[in-house]
Amino acid sequence: MSLDNETVEKLGNSILSIASVLRKIQGRQSEALDMLENIGTSIINDPTTLPRLAPYGYCQDCGKLGSNRERSPNGDTTCSAGHKYPSTAALETPKP
Repeated sequence: MSLDNETVEKLGNSILSIASVLRKIQGRQSEALDMLENIGTSIINDPTTLPRLAPYGYCQDCGKLGSNRERSPNGDTTCSAGHKYPSTAALETPKP
């Protein structure tokens, strides 16, 4: 899934807003709030810093999210549509 620049900027600004509110409530600097601000700024400046939204990748057949992965060295992944495929064949991005 690819996000357009406007969506990425909104996401980053939302995170910065949350950090600002939390900082006001807490009334002091904290490592966690600084980290949250850094994440928001990083997302705005470099969208590739977004966390991977599909930890099991995407189905090689239909492009849907992988929803289940077998816990074995050469296990298979099953997508949300029920297709089963080798985990090594999972796609990094969904099919268009």
